[in-house]
Amino acid sequence: MTLLTAMMFWPKLAIPVEDRAYLKKLGPVRIYDGGMDLIVQGALMLMESHKRQKQEIARLKEAKKKAASAEEAMACLDRLREEVKAIQKGVDEADVAYRQVAADWDDALRARDEALRSRDEALLRAEDAARA
Repeated sequence: MTLLTAMMFWPKLAIPVEDRAYLKKLGPVRIYDGGMDLIVQGALMLMESHKRQKQEIARLKEAKKKAASAEEAMACLDRLREEVKAIQKGVDEADVAYRQVAADWDDALRARDEALRSRDEALLRAEDAARA
């Protein structure tokens, strides 16, 4: 008796469609000792093995996807680091320019204060000269 024939005559065995297709791929399997129980037990063992293989393949595919997404995340992180370096360089250049402008501004304020003092002194001398 073949495995498929035994499955036809064993109505209590509910085998899903995808497992039936897998068992059909195996072809005829003849078992001479043990009868129907051994046939059913063998079929169940094959189906469980097939399910475990499918689960392992699915797990490996998921792990591959996670690894790919992790690599993408690392590449994105590297790009962000480069952008941060470029921004920091711009900030440093702006800071240097700001310090230069601040120094120039301080020099301009000192020159203005000196000019105002000179003017005030000249006005005082002019007033003193006018009184004298």
